[in-house]
Amino acid sequence: MELSEIFSSRYKTKIIELLCIYGDVNVTKISKTTKVSHSQVLRFLDFLTEKKIVTLRRFGKIKIYSLNTDNPRAILLKEFFERWRKINSNSSY
Repeated sequence: MELSEIFSSRYKTKIIELLCIYGDVNVTKISKTTKVSHSQVLRFLDFLTEKKIVTLRRFGKIKIYSLNTDNPRAILLKEFFERWRKINSNSSY
């Protein structure tokens, strides 16, 4: 998988960042928080699930998504976003 596949869309980036911050999130929360349509969020989550960056758990009709902590790429993405947020919060640039 190419890194550009993950960062090719600001919406994918927002979704991954949200998953890094909140952990387990449902589609409605992702859609409301990122201001991305429900259908587009589902499309991006399907892509990220297919690439095994994100995992899906079902509780009846509710779908909960989270980063796949068994995938080294997903772990690296989480570390990247955590460091990025830390640098931005401490930055005086």
